[in-house]
Amino acid sequence: MEDLNYTLRNVNMTTPSLTGNTFYFGRLSQGTIAPYNSTFERCNTSNAGGIFYLYKGQVLNEELSKFRMNAAVYGGVLYCDHCVANFKTSTLFYNAAKEASIVYIWSIGQATPTVTYTNCTMTDGFAANVGGGIVTRGTALGYI
Repeated sequence: MEDLNYTLRNVNMTTPSLTGNTFYFGRLSQGTIAPYNSTFERCNTSNAGGIFYLYKGQVLNEELSKFRMNAAVYGGVLYCDHCVANFKTSTLFYNAAKEASIVYIWSIGQATPTVTYTNCTMTDGFAANVGGGIVTRGTALGYI
C-alpha cells in the first residue's frame, strides 16, 4: 500500500472539475491530507465527494478552511468510505448534494469511520433527497 501525505496551506481552489473529485487517492493508498486556512469553492463532481473522496486508511485533518458552493450527488464536500475526517474551526456553507450536502459516511463490516467537527459553522446546505448536512449509511455506524 502506498503512503500519501499532503499538506495544503493557504490554498484557494475554485472550479477544478465537473466530472471527477478534486482529491481522490484510490483504494490502494493510505495517508493524510491536511488543508490549513484554505478555500474550496465551486468544486463539483458528477458522483461522490465534491472535494474529497477518501477510503479506509485515509485521513483528512482540516483546520481553518472555508468550503463554499461545492456539490456532488453524494457528499457535497466529502465522501467518507470508512475514512477518518477531522474538521476544526471550519466554515461550510452553501454546499449541495442529492444526499448529504457536507459529508456522506459509508460503512460496511468491521472498519469504523470517524468524523469529528470542532468549532465548525455549517449553514445553508441543500440536499435534494436526505441529509441537509450529514448522512450515514451502511451496517457499522461509526462516530460523528
